[in-house]
Amino acid sequence: MADAYDGLVTTGAIASLKRDIILEASYDVYYLAHIRRWFAETAGAEAAKAATACTVRVVGELTAKNLCILATWGKEKGSFEVVEKTREELYGLVDKYSAFDTFPFDFFLIATESGLQWTSRYKLLVGEL
Repeated sequence: MADAYDGLVTTGAIASLKRDIILEASYDVYYLAHIRRWFAETAGAEAAKAATACTVRVVGELTAKNLCILATWGKEKGSFEVVEKTREELYGLVDKYSAFDTFPFDFFLIATESGLQWTSRYKLLVGEL
């Protein structure tokens, strides 16, 4: 997994994925199942074999930098609850998304205040183009 992920870091694919996740999470939510699918379908054969591990790693990096939080839907419509998962728990949760009969919309990332600030800076830079 490390070789596949590190190779994608070198090409800039991981940075682009992180950018897309933070931007989407600042508007709405970004589902973990969609991250896993990106690795399985877009990132190449090596990453596809390790799609779950790669997803756990990118989620871990975004949450460790306090750019996103892991959440699930709350009891009231439209609300959410922050979720704390160990790396092993997160691996098990994401691995379920490899099955076709798993509901993929239970867990997602939301941008934190730091993520929203990053998004604002990004938009300013893009606006300069």
